[in-house]
Amino acid sequence: MRYSSYINNIKALEWGLDLKTAYLFSWFYELPSWAESIVIGGKVYYFASKNKALEELPILTDKVDTVYRYYKKIEELGLIKTKKIAGKDYIYLTKKAKNWNAKNTEFNTLGNKSDTRKQIRHSDNNPTKLGNLSESHSDLNPTYNNTILDKKTNINNNRNFDFLDECSGSHLWIESICRLNKTKPEVVKEHLIKFTDYLTTIDDTKQNLREYKSHFSHWFSKQEFNTTTAPKRNTRIF
Repeated sequence: MRYSSYINNIKALEWGLDLKTAYLFSWFYELPSWAESIVIGGKVYYFASKNKALEELPILTDKVDTVYRYYKKIEELGLIKTKKIAGKDYIYLTKKAKNWNAKNTEFNTLGNKSDTRKQIRHSDNNPTKLGNLSESHSDLNPTYNNTILDKKTNINNNRNFDFLDECSGSHLWIESICRLNKTKPEVVKEHLIKFTDYLTTIDDTKQNLREYKSHFSHWFSKQEFNTTTAPKRNTRIF
């Protein structure tokens, strides 16, 4: 059972998710960190058993057929693709779905409208005088620039998440990372998500998969070193 769930209210409203489907989708979003995966047609599908969903999300429902309807609703919204593989339920997270945890999703549009009203009132009460360059609103109002930056950030996030998908499905590469760092595949997959979130926070977009893998390998080796290195024991001299 999961102890906590993260729901992006902005995206849930934008995509038409209700509380139940948003709750379930938050579970889908974290599957790459631990679930069994398989690559089909260049896309990574993650094992997402309906019974496992019932086990992990106890307040969702207690009926498998209800979970099935939720799966279909989320698929109809363009967030996942479902597939039966050897009788098991697998899902693929679409590009749209990967924006669930994207930076700057809480862009305050209401705040911007309020600011606009304030500017209108200010312009009525204190009209700008000709030649007064210090009152140029084009320089003082960063709304347009913020919009451009938000769009650029979302594009960058998508690219990094594409690299995350490819790496999560590259079993040979993951095995090589495991051998180098003496760890398990699920640990590598979990850190791939953390690494991608880290890139998002520092606005660092990798230009290609090779660069992404190289940076991750270096970053991951440091993470493992910091968390697994045991303190040296004192040596007695007789």
